[in-house]
Amino acid sequence: MGKKSFRADQLIPTSSTPPSDAGFYLIDRQTVGVVGNMFFRNPNTKNMMPVGKGAIPFPGFAPRLLASLVASSTAACTSGVVTVTATAHTIPATSFNGYSFYYPGSASLAAGWYSEFSRTGADTVTFSAPLSADFASESVNAGAAFTSEVTTESVVLPANSLSVGDRVTFTTFRNSSNAVGTKSTRIRLNSNIVFSHMNASTTLHIGASDISFTIDSSTTAIGGINVNGTMSTAWLKVAANVSEALTVDITSQLSAAGMYLAILCQKLRIE
Repeated sequence: MGKKSFRADQLIPTSSTPPSDAGFYLIDRQTVGVVGNMFFRNPNTKNMMPVGKGAIPFPGFAPRLLASLVASSTAACTSGVVTVTATAHTIPATSFNGYSFYYPGSASLAAGWYSEFSRTGADTVTFSAPLSADFASESVNAGAAFTSEVTTESVVLPANSLSVGDRVTFTTFRNSSNAVGTKSTRIRLNSNIVFSHMNASTTLHIGASDISFTIDSSTTAIGGINVNGTMSTAWLKVAANVSEALTVDITSQLSAAGMYLAILCQKLRIE
């Protein structure tokens, strides 16, 4: 193809087939894929700078709250509003109202993320479940505090989308309680833990962290962490065959009753 220039108000690909060498293609209605390397060129200096592979969006993301609640917690639903009773749950007033809330499940309502969380008292919280039928008092999580690992986001990286030297970074801004126990966020790559941000502090722990892995060969990745400028002192090495699709899961977990972990922001970027 000869060198030709053109002007367009919008460039909207319609083909979902990636070009063989370089170009754009349609991934879905809101996502455009790029094959090949991209560069910025300054029109004045003529200098060129490579464009990073960019951020992977999580459409519809809302700040999220994971709470372990306490043993013997109960729930009831009236007109699509679920009230959970958990004595001394420790969630502070107003701080997380409107967040998505992970409900551990009960006999009439499946576990999952639900919207419109509200802390209504020292022993009660509510959230919205508009499709749920009304139900009376039920045991939450079979009567136990909720300490299981929960996936907050997941993305599949297509085969051959990464190469040796590429880095994938999960950035989060989190707020975790001062209760005794461990509050964790982590990256899993094809179910294997790449690295974890684990906080066992008994003071409030609020701030940003980066958990990253880099592709160090065509079949392996190495993970590490940077929390407010403090880097990890060890790494983890896991299998990562870049010729195959790779599933990246972002997860959170609490180790004991009466704890919470709020995820205010999470981004995944490749560079």
